[in-house]
Amino acid sequence: MKNIFVLSTLCCILLFAFTEPNSNFSSHKGNTGNDSLELKRGEKLFTSNCSLCHSINNSKLIGPTLFEIEKKHERVWLINYIKNDEKFSKIDKTAHKKREQSSFVDHQNFEEFLSDNEISLILKYIKSKSE
Repeated sequence: MKNIFVLSTLCCILLFAFTEPNSNFSSHKGNTGNDSLELKRGEKLFTSNCSLCHSINNSKLIGPTLFEIEKKHERVWLINYIKNDEKFSKIDKTAHKKREQSSFVDHQNFEEFLSDNEISLILKYIKSKSE
């Protein structure tokens, strides 16, 4: 009986040790503390990296507004474009067309400065402000 208890305890420890912190086992869609922290981090990243050129309230700055940007492009596409639009436009027709049509300054490439996760947090923040 003692071996079963030890084995089940070990299984629980391993389960939690190898589960990603953002994994949700329930279908609850409510705002969790983790969501709140992610939105705050996304806001900070947006403010320090994007807000000089982009708005999220439909006002025009140097670059286009990012209001409801995820309705126009999928998140993976946006991450690739944000990381390096020049390189991405060489392999993606939509990105190429977007670069050709842009009348503003070249987009800053964030490939060396922001991780995919950080860009995803920025997009999550933008999405929260676009709803």
